[in-house]
Amino acid sequence: MYFYRYATGNGIEVEENGTQKEIIGKDGERNVGTMSSGKYSFLINEGGRVKKVNVVWTADERGFRPTVTISEVSKKIM
Repeated sequence: MYFYRYATGNGIEVEENGTQKEIIGKDGERNVGTMSSGKYSFLINEGGRVKKVNVVWTADERGFRPTVTISEVSKKIM
């Protein structure tokens, strides 16, 4: 099992955790893989408006599955 989290001075935030998992293949073969999940965010300037991009994700035997949302942080900069 693992876990980490950090934030930077320019608005980036990251968090991730994971664990080992037994995966049974289509042919019945048993393997061990990592199941991870996490989130990260960063700021963008879009036409003078600062917005925060948030990505929440899961990665396992079904692949990488992100969900992205964008929210406004501040009004237009003059």
